[in-house]
Amino acid sequence: MAAPPQKTGRAVTKNHHEAQYRAARAQTAAHRAVRHEHPAVARKLGEMVRWHDARRARYRGQGRRRVQGLWTGIVVNAKWMVTSLGALAAVRAGRSPGPASP
Repeated sequence: MAAPPQKTGRAVTKNHHEAQYRAARAQTAAHRAVRHEHPAVARKLGEMVRWHDARRARYRGQGRRRVQGLWTGIVVNAKWMVTSLGALAAVRAGRSPGPASP
């Protein structure tokens, strides 16, 4: 019978905070709640960057950039609310909640 293989080679870590990530994953309820919410937030941030030019500031100055970001967030959230209310009204009326046909 052959001897079990020896563990040799390099140890690779992704970053310096790997131990903290492992500890956070151990707290399953809190970590699960954050991971459940994360994709929705990332989608909205991606929409702001892709369609509402959130990567660039239109105005100079930190305060004006912050106001621009807040207004962009308000517009994206309002757009989501209008879409959701339209879908809800369509479901209540017995129609498909898909896009409106011409």
